[in-house]
Amino acid sequence: MVTFGQNDVWRIFVDGASSIEGSGVGVILVSPTQEKIKVAVKLDFQASNNEADYEAVVAGMKQAREVGVSHVMIYSNSQLVVQQVKKTLCTREEKLMKYLKVIEELGAGFLTWSIEQIPREENIEADALAKKATAGGNEDDREVQVQRELVASIEALEPVSREDTWMAPIVKYLTNGDLLADKRRARVMRRQAPHFSLLGGMLYKRSYQGPLLICLMEGETEYVLREVHEGCYGNHGGSMSLARRVLLSGYWWPTLQARLYGMGKDWVEEIPSVLWAYRTTPHTATQESSFSLVYGSEAILPVEIGQPSARVMAYESTEERARAQELDLIEELKEKAAQRMEVYRARVTRAYNRKVKPWEFQERESVLKMVNPAGEVGKLDAQWEGPYKLIRRVGINTWYLEDDQGRSLKRPWNAVHLKKYFA
Repeated sequence: MVTFGQNDVWRIFVDGASSIEGSGVGVILVSPTQEKIKVAVKLDFQASNNEADYEAVVAGMKQAREVGVSHVMIYSNSQLVVQQVKKTLCTREEKLMKYLKVIEELGAGFLTWSIEQIPREENIEADALAKKATAGGNEDDREVQVQRELVASIEALEPVSREDTWMAPIVKYLTNGDLLADKRRARVMRRQAPHFSLLGGMLYKRSYQGPLLICLMEGETEYVLREVHEGCYGNHGGSMSLARRVLLSGYWWPTLQARLYGMGKDWVEEIPSVLWAYRTTPHTATQESSFSLVYGSEAILPVEIGQPSARVMAYESTEERARAQELDLIEELKEKAAQRMEVYRARVTRAYNRKVKPWEFQERESVLKMVNPAGEVGKLDAQWEGPYKLIRRVGINTWYLEDDQGRSLKRPWNAVHLKKYFA
């Protein structure tokens, strides 16, 4: 085994690529003894060339921190990125300013680090990895670690103090029983507090649908709304349906409904969203989602990557074994879902039948019969004809008919195709 000292400097070659096919990042870490670690990262979000180059720098620094090195030298062929990171060139673009902040925070984790520009021909390997990542990567290549990033590194929400947010009074009351000085607001607090829970320092709202909803601050709601509204899985034809999707995703804040008006889209654009919502929402009949019946567990939504929900935070790596057990028991899950569906169907049938008033035909009663029970009748044609009289019952609910001239019809008619005639 090769060991490296704390003073050894690692070289990191990075490059980003962006095209119509997508975006990707290539990273090559070179140890002091010339061993190489190659990483290709597929970016599952839209990124410009400059943003991809910034993502490459961020990815390289993260890989170096995972290796545990203390001294790094980063090489990139992007003149813009290098000069902006070294602060020899300013930027007013909001996204790039966020990237600079992320890089500065990552740099604080090293004892020493710097970045230098190199010609493109000296960065061929990283460039090839970036292009490979853009095309999806080759997971069969054992020399290259293929990774995926679902959201941009600048989308990771910063920890914000909750001292001055709407949550502070509720947290204080649940923790110490402290009430606001205003008597009216204190009375409201007592009434609202039972609807919240404080677990592990996080505030949750109790949901009437079952799961706890993680409470968000104003700065965190923007990301959740954007992911749920513009993502490919939410059913949000209107403000109410979008609100339901936010709640089903496990999030809540006081002004949720007020923020959602005017965010609708054309119905054609909603088809993928509606389908995803249908597949990931538990159905009343089976009490399972279509996704869980196929894969044995529930899907993690894209919004839960950037803003973890309660169930994501509760997940532990030790649950990987439980995941394997879920796959082994998936047939039993399907069987139970089928049984619940039968119970639900029987319950619906009983409820419907209670409202149905059976109608018994009597002999010599006047009725109308369907023109063609097979349904081959034009929309504007008469659907019923008659009247006829019931002259003789055949079996349980079948009758022979005669017309108003006293002529009997050749075949009997089932009562399903008859209805009472009111003169």
